[in-house]
Order: sequence, then structure tokens, then C-alpha cells
Amino acid sequence: MISKVGKIGGKSLSIITMSRDEIQSMKKPEEPIPHVVISICCPCETLVSINSGALDILRLRFQDLDETEDPRDVLFSSREAIAASAFVKMWLSRVEAIVIHCGAGVSRSVGLAAALSKVLFGNDDEFFQKGVPNRLVYRIALETFMGEFSDAEQPTNS
Repeated sequence: MISKVGKIGGKSLSIITMSRDEIQSMKKPEEPIPHVVISICCPCETLVSINSGALDILRLRFQDLDETEDPRDVLFSSREAIAASAFVKMWLSRVEAIVIHCGAGVSRSVGLAAALSKVLFGNDDEFFQKGVPNRLVYRIALETFMGEFSDAEQPTNS
């Protein structure tokens, strides 16, 4: 698990990455922290059961690849980045955490979390120091998020 806490509009927000096993073993706490989940899996995998008390779940399906020559492979694209951006924007003012998970919790989820952290908090170091962000996910998500989040949602230094 990798996490980064920052402030948005004076409010603390955590961006947390997890593996498939970590999210599946997570139990709903008695007093849950308002959070949403972005669940990433391969197109051929079974959807993950999530019992964390999340307010909403966005499910994305793509492979952990940076590039491919096989037309059957499903890569992260601007379509997934736009969906993630719209999802985060919809919930940003109402949650204290955004949980992003993928199979191992070190590549696809970390790429998406790093891009989100860079745009919202101005810093993505934590995710690059502790994970191995999928470069395709990071690049496309960062380009999309930079164009989607307004100045009002930009980081406050803390």
C-alpha cells in the first residue's frame, strides 16, 4: 500500500493504492472514512469484491502493459483517463480518500495515483519512490487530468 495525503481547498485528501488482495481483505470499519474506489483489473479477470464501505466504485479494465503490437491487448487509453477524471471530479468535494487498486498494487494503480497526486497536490514523489508506475497510464492520465481539473481544484501548499 502506498498513500499520499494533501490538501484540496483546505480539506485533507488521501490517495491510496492497494493490491487486489489488500482491497479484498479490507473490512468496512464501524465509522468509515468517506472514500471512493477505482478498481483496475485485466479484461479477463473476475471483478473484485469490495467491502470497504466505499461511496462509489469505478471499474476499469486494461492490461498492465506500456505498449503492444498485439491488437487483442487492451491498453489504458484516454477513454479510461476521462472516466477516472470525471469520477474523481464528481466525488472530490465529498470524500476524504480515493483508493485505487490493481492486481499487485505497484504499477497500474500507482501510475494513476501518481498522475492524480501530481495534478491535485503538485507532487508525485511518494508513488515513484515506493512503486513502479505504469508509464503509459501515468502519461495519459497526467495529460488528461491536467486538462480536466480547474484552477479551483489546484493544490494548496502544506
